[in-house]
Amino acid sequence: MRSRRLFLRLSLAVLVLAILGIALTAGGRDRGRFMFVDELQPGMTGYCKTAVEGNQIVSFNFTIVDIFKTTYVGWTPPHVLPYDVTIYARGEEGFWIAGGMSGSPCYIEDKLIGALFASYTWDTPLTEPGKPFLIQPIEEMLPVLDACLRKAGAPVALAPGPLTGGEAEGRSLIATSLTGTTAIRRIKFVSSPPSPEELEAQPETLFVRYLSTPVIVSGFSGRVFHWLKDGMEAEIEGSMLRYLRGERKFNDFVRSLSQGLEERYDVELYNIGGGGQLQGVDPGPLVPGAPLGSAIMIGDGVYGGYGTVTYIEDGCILAYGHPDFLLGETELFMTSAYIADVIRSIYRPFKEGYLVEEIGTIVEDRLPAIAGVIGRSTKAIQFNIKVTDKDSGVTSTFVAKSVALPEWHPDNLIWAGMEAVDRTLSRIGPGTLDMHLIIKGPGGEKLLERSDIYVDNYDISAEGSFDPGWISFMLAWNEFADPEISAIELELTVERALRVKVVESVEIEDLKRGRLKYKVRLQPHRGFTEVIKGSLDVSKAKDDYVYLHAFPARRAFWRLKLVDPWERPWYAPTILSLPELIVEIEEAPTNDLIVVAARSVTTGR
Repeated sequence: MRSRRLFLRLSLAVLVLAILGIALTAGGRDRGRFMFVDELQPGMTGYCKTAVEGNQIVSFNFTIVDIFKTTYVGWTPPHVLPYDVTIYARGEEGFWIAGGMSGSPCYIEDKLIGALFASYTWDTPLTEPGKPFLIQPIEEMLPVLDACLRKAGAPVALAPGPLTGGEAEGRSLIATSLTGTTAIRRIKFVSSPPSPEELEAQPETLFVRYLSTPVIVSGFSGRVFHWLKDGMEAEIEGSMLRYLRGERKFNDFVRSLSQGLEERYDVELYNIGGGGQLQGVDPGPLVPGAPLGSAIMIGDGVYGGYGTVTYIEDGCILAYGHPDFLLGETELFMTSAYIADVIRSIYRPFKEGYLVEEIGTIVEDRLPAIAGVIGRSTKAIQFNIKVTDKDSGVTSTFVAKSVALPEWHPDNLIWAGMEAVDRTLSRIGPGTLDMHLIIKGPGGEKLLERSDIYVDNYDISAEGSFDPGWISFMLAWNEFADPEISAIELELTVERALRVKVVESVEIEDLKRGRLKYKVRLQPHRGFTEVIKGSLDVSKAKDDYVYLHAFPARRAFWRLKLVDPWERPWYAPTILSLPELIVEIEEAPTNDLIVVAARSVTTGR
């Protein structure tokens, strides 16, 4: 009995110590480095750090106004707000808060309390001095860091578990003050400044702008930037692939291209021109407050988000205080960044930033923050694109690396291809394009090779880039196995002349003993009429009526072979493995071939 009592006393003592340990370290982390929400009070003052021109890290002071418990109202996708607790603060008078400051670490008594993620950014009068802003509490962000540490193989302070936050349904938050300091009852995220009438009519509403990730685009022309930003559905509708409308996989392909990045993700794109990655600058040390990039493509063409480093631990970087593209577990290029200027604007101030060099991999893109592993190599696909203008003799190249994520690299190949053609031709317009595509797998081994020809009397650069993107999309999303694409080589030769022939007529010349002889008239562009003759075996039709028609052979292939099994006609072969799919793509008829078919009027076969 005595030993049992002793055991119980020891157990209780251990339990008390464990509880005290959790209270003192907040899930295993030393409170000496952090200050959590339960320690914060209105009126406490602190400072935030962020990089400005030339990557100079400066500080600005703030005062905590209130701490809110928040719940979501409304529904305005794709915006997502995961914050169960939000810190409401006011910055010092005269300091501008701009896009790109997301993730700026905020401290009280030199202890990290969280990261800036939203602010009243507009240059309009307020009833009180200083700009209001919101801070993402550090305890919301730490589970994202722990997921990163597990991938980096470093010790983890918190036990593995689900990441904080679920999808929010909107951009308005019902705010309940935990301190009773303010009369604020709602936090409203808006894209334009409220009018004086709105401020007066809604005294219990705090208006702020969600500092969504600025995405910089460099090395692409204005029209490719427009397609990145707003989508390119009109170009797809006018392409030679438009007859695939209705096929499930192609619909997914079109959907990804039709939606611009601003519609699909909660980001804002900025075209900063230039020739890709910034060269010849020193981004400085990677410390809290420094700028950080999260890129989708790097090289001759660059695009990706940027924000601010919040915290670094054991080779993992915690940043942004909100999602980048909200990809969850991912692999993006983590880059250093350089801030050239802070642009003041009534609409929205922002940091003019550039991505500099690859320094690791973003492995977590979650609601409360992003996190990346320093020095880790990102799984990527190398693009080597060569374009020759047959008329002028000019040849140019476009070399870049894309993230290997299947939802990104097919689109990236299309945008890179169109940019390469535009640069070489130095014009937008009609032409004929000869394409040679090589896709490589693990170790640089050739996986697929295909050539084809395309004609367009409106915009040949778009036409010649869609097909390589569609082929890489089919491989990336095939249902059999990961193709492990390592590189894509694309060689394009373009000329202004339209090497196209139009089927003017299909005629029956003779029908004897089950053999049908036909004649097809072709009209080349600005050329002389050509006549092709041939014959078909129609003996199985017997006394039935038959009719002739001619159509592109390429169209027949895509529609019959690459559709879902339940949609595939009985006479079309099935595809049962990745190697079979690759063979079918390689051997598919090209766009310069036609099919002449005789069909039974009765059976349709």
